[in-house]
Amino acid sequence: MELESCGTAPSIKGIDSWLNTPNGDPVDLKELKGNVVLVDFWAYSCINCQRSIPHVVAWDKAYRDAGLRVIGVHSPEYAFEKERANVEAGAKDFGITYPVALDNTLSTWTNYRNRYWPAHYLIDATGTVRHISFGEGNYAATEKMIRELLKDANPDARLPAATEVADRTPERGATTPETFLGSSKDVNFAGPGQYSAGEREYQLPDNQKKDTFALSGDWKVQTQFASPAKQEGTIQLTYHASEVRIVVAGEGSLAVSRDGKTLKVVKVSGTPRSYEVLAGNHVTKGNLQVKVSPGLQVYSFTFG
Repeated sequence: MELESCGTAPSIKGIDSWLNTPNGDPVDLKELKGNVVLVDFWAYSCINCQRSIPHVVAWDKAYRDAGLRVIGVHSPEYAFEKERANVEAGAKDFGITYPVALDNTLSTWTNYRNRYWPAHYLIDATGTVRHISFGEGNYAATEKMIRELLKDANPDARLPAATEVADRTPERGATTPETFLGSSKDVNFAGPGQYSAGEREYQLPDNQKKDTFALSGDWKVQTQFASPAKQEGTIQLTYHASEVRIVVAGEGSLAVSRDGKTLKVVKVSGTPRSYEVLAGNHVTKGNLQVKVSPGLQVYSFTFG
């Protein structure tokens, strides 16, 4: 990967509010000329962002004194990610101290013509975008370019040793794809019957295909999430992964079992976020069942 010239960096616009700036003041890219800037598009419940953010946080800490300025543009995927308090809690959990713009109307996302979480835009000291990286991975290459641009901006800059954050990006196709329970993004429902918005009773299939989900019980399906309508409901996943996480909101509990063996009970409360359902050191295949108590809204499952 090499530095390129991708045009003048688009402005950061239409921001609802800012975190980690004096008095909540906005950050203007024009005022940062002379510095190298990394614009990171993220969302706090996104598993891809959760694996990427430790690298961004490490770069901010390592190179801030050498002239790097990191700006996190929080572009929500779900409605609960528009709540300032939720983003504040997520940023605190990740150790983010650099400025974060709450791009709740996706104005900056649109201005950059962005389509991915995460996405990194590396801007040189003149305000020109020199590198764009979509998705996870290639962190060593991105850091190499950060160091190169810092030296270009200030040949006398003394740079620390390169950061050594482990790259946890899974190989493409190595795990079950992200699974959404909202009616607008369903792609791998196993049936029987149709999966659509509204309330109805679901049943588990006799034979469930790999990398799919199915429901049992009375469920209310909405655009972004599904929730048990009256009493406990069950989600069944056929998966391959070393880690399984669930994005859920509300107050209640998740009883998790694999291949008929009880694994854990997860208590859910507070900020809507991603919870660990299964963790291991190696990719395994199996049948995972999650019993969901009433009062919870299940958005998605992610796999690592």
